[in-house]
Amino acid sequence: MRKFLPLSLLAGVFLLLALAVPGTSPAEEARMVLEDCGWQAAEEFTEEVITLPAFSDATWRAYLALQKENGMDMEPYGGREVLKLTCRISEYPAEGMVYANLYWCDGRIIGGDIMSPALGGFMHGLKKPPF
Repeated sequence: MRKFLPLSLLAGVFLLLALAVPGTSPAEEARMVLEDCGWQAAEEFTEEVITLPAFSDATWRAYLALQKENGMDMEPYGGREVLKLTCRISEYPAEGMVYANLYWCDGRIIGGDIMSPALGGFMHGLKKPPF
């Protein structure tokens, strides 16, 4: 098991580097992350500067758990201003509009979700689930 530990750490470093490509804009980075997760943006991203909450209530704790399931940890960014990038997702196998939200801070995407705002809608992590 110890032989594989350095390889896992090295793979993690490469993943982090892949998520932070120098010289790319937040929208370019968001588009690359979505494509890596199996999604296609159907439009340009809208951008909004927001302040993340302290993640203290149950709803936000559940959102943090969703992020961690997808290999991202937004908790260190609680209370900080981040750039929220949103776009419509094309070819989602559900009726109605489906959107991607991605959060950019410190030069990289730190989290995100795929969601439907429809009544009875859904939200899941950025990784494409098996349909």
